[in-house]
Amino acid sequence: MRTTTYRIECELPFDLSQTRNSPDDPNNRDGIWTHVLTCAARSGLTVLTSISYPFPGGGITGVAILAESSLSLHTWPESSFALVELTTCGARQSTERFVEAIALSSRSAVARILFIEKED
Repeated sequence: MRTTTYRIECELPFDLSQTRNSPDDPNNRDGIWTHVLTCAARSGLTVLTSISYPFPGGGITGVAILAESSLSLHTWPESSFALVELTTCGARQSTERFVEAIALSSRSAVARILFIEKED
């Protein structure tokens, strides 16, 4: 039997100077993690648990365990950059919907998708 693992990397602009201090604003340190988790849930991915850690200077790292595998966010506000990484096993439609949701929320998002096929 073959299974496929999907590995997604999305680069997002992250500009703290543009924040509107709204809890779901993707430029807000906490808002970008909320936004990523919302995109995952709306895409059909199942977030089992998540944690985030805010760093001095405005950065944040978040990690979520998904029923389908894992999701993470790392930001570098000094470079106006955020990286979202998603790994899923066999959830192609949800993975594609997640990439679309992230891309639609940020006109300048760049996504790389790696498909890894494995024999069981």
